[in-house]
Amino acid sequence: SDVCSSDLLNLSAASDVLNFSTFTALNLTAALTVMGWCYPVSFGGGSSGRIFDKFKTTIPQSGYALWIDNGTGVNSISYGTGLTVTTNVCRLNNQVSLNTWQHFAAVHSGSTVTFYKNGASIGSSGSMTLPVNSSTIAACIGNNSDGTNNFDGKLGTVRVYNRALTATEILGIYDATRSRYGL
Repeated sequence: SDVCSSDLLNLSAASDVLNFSTFTALNLTAALTVMGWCYPVSFGGGSSGRIFDKFKTTIPQSGYALWIDNGTGVNSISYGTGLTVTTNVCRLNNQVSLNTWQHFAAVHSGSTVTFYKNGASIGSSGSMTLPVNSSTIAACIGNNSDGTNNFDGKLGTVRVYNRALTATEILGIYDATRSRYGL
């Protein structure tokens, strides 16, 4: 079962955020899966709109996040972890489209992160490290805890799992939820 999930959120202002500040089950340091439906109308605050964020990028760094990025990446889906004194980020460029529903997932197991779009694997990175405990940072849907990376658009069925889901499970979740988003 998932550790955390949400239904449809319409986010358009920098102050829009769903904050799980005391939900300790999200302090993950082993295998995990983060996913969500998104309909971005722009790339949001800092061109780095967060789908899910429990990520501290100042020292000591910790946690993990899934976001869309058009600042460092180009129309990319990105996932990152905090490693105490640095961060580790992987991204796939040319994956995010504006003004359309799409489902993204990042599955982190060991040193590998595999990205999925609309139920299909779109690539992976084998150089990721597992996140450092993020007990001091709030978990947020639609922004980061600093309020600087708002998601501009709609988010739906955002989920976090405390294990690495299989490709079959990712496709099953996509198939089970896609009719809600017109696919």
